[in-house]
Amino acid sequence: MVNSGTASRAVLERRADAAIIAAVGYFVLATIAIQLTSNGYDIATIWPADAIILPLLLREPRANWGWVLAAGWAANLAANTVARGWSPVLVTYGVINMGQVLLAAWLVLRHTPKAEIFASNQAIWRFVLYAGGVAVLIAALIGSAVTALAFGAPFLVSVSN
Repeated sequence: MVNSGTASRAVLERRADAAIIAAVGYFVLATIAIQLTSNGYDIATIWPADAIILPLLLREPRANWGWVLAAGWAANLAANTVARGWSPVLVTYGVINMGQVLLAAWLVLRHTPKAEIFASNQAIWRFVLYAGGVAVLIAALIGSAVTALAFGAPFLVSVSN
């Protein structure tokens, strides 16, 4: 029989580990992406930071998703503040990005069992479609609209990045 205190501690440690990986990894990759591919007022051309959050969501039990998403959002806010300077609109960028990975994880897991995500060509194509297509397109449209409204960046230029 497992002591419930030990089990609770193991769950908390797993959540904390996932949150730390999410925060540190996301912050580093987001800061680099902004610095290398953005003028500070448009959307970065590439966004590898989401590649830290999505596998954590796909790996972790849904009960831990909130920890991962909260850490990712905080890291997004920190990276954007460091790279761009503070603006209240930066709060929305994290919401958009975490919404994107949440949508991607939900779509992938809705159409493919967790154990089979990369088990077949068909499953890989579904992953690419949902995580690299549908979720990214929706987030890009929303992010570009926010950037256009907040900073006056041309919407179509921002979307095409």
